[in-house]
Amino acid sequence: MSLVLGHCIDEAQSAFIAGRQISDNTLIAYEVLHSLKAKKRGKYGNFALKLDMMGINEGISEVFYPSRGLRQGDPLSPYLFLICTEGLFTLLKEAKQRSWMKGAPIGREFAVNHLLFADDCILFSDATEDWAHIVQRILKEYEMASEQ
Repeated sequence: MSLVLGHCIDEAQSAFIAGRQISDNTLIAYEVLHSLKAKKRGKYGNFALKLDMMGINEGISEVFYPSRGLRQGDPLSPYLFLICTEGLFTLLKEAKQRSWMKGAPIGREFAVNHLLFADDCILFSDATEDWAHIVQRILKEYEMASEQ
């Protein structure tokens, strides 16, 4: 399964995929943040938003005992997580294609919209109220579809 996922999972995901290293996205994130810090022109500022994709528990819950299915630590769990989160990445790519999100500009012709680090995601775009509403709608749609 790990050999096939590299062709199906967004290139912005750097964990759990054969031939990809999580350190690659760490370097890209560093360069994006350095570029944003050095940026002196432009109508709007930019910002980065970090999402914890597994942050779904709001406190201590009752103990439960699973009787079947996958359990934490199962070798398939990371791959299933990647497949499920593809919905979010598809929504983010669509927002960029429709120019709703511009991403963080790197150079003149390239912009980084999102990066993934296993169960963490960093979004980059203009620091505007419109962008905040777009991200809120994307996350709400993903939440409703995934129950995450």
